[in-house]
Amino acid sequence: MFTWAAIQSTLMLQGMTHQAGSQAAPCCFSASTHWSFLRRRLFPSQMSSGTGGSCWTLKLFLAGALDLAISASGADASSMNLVRFLRVFRMVRLLCIFRKWPLLKELWKLVKMTIACTKMLFWSFVFCFMVMTCWSMAAMELLNPLMIKLWPTRVSSQTVHSAHDPF
Repeated sequence: MFTWAAIQSTLMLQGMTHQAGSQAAPCCFSASTHWSFLRRRLFPSQMSSGTGGSCWTLKLFLAGALDLAISASGADASSMNLVRFLRVFRMVRLLCIFRKWPLLKELWKLVKMTIACTKMLFWSFVFCFMVMTCWSMAAMELLNPLMIKLWPTRVSSQTVHSAHDPF
């Protein structure tokens, strides 16, 4: 059902609530303040301060709204499996936040190096596959006529196979 805890957790993920003591207090914005907050977070290039979100923030907001709409419709757990991909937007947003956090610079460097190594391994396998395939085709085209010229009296493979066939 459409619960306050679900709304509050979604709004807290997107920074739309503020902390009052130890509990998260609901937003007490007027409609215009709420819209200006969303506009500042979703469209930062139009704002003078330059702070705010990005296209991932917009996707995160839309994914959260879709998640709330599906939860509000009373969907059961089996149909919720279809929208698990919405968590990917939240993970990418966290990755963008972690990239800017100064405490995790070394971790981000390791992640970038791992990505670079994975790309390099992938392309090396592709290159190796292409070279080996081209070399084998070239070898067959170049060596097969040479082998026929060197051994013209060889027994064909068809007669060898027919000699060993019991039927």
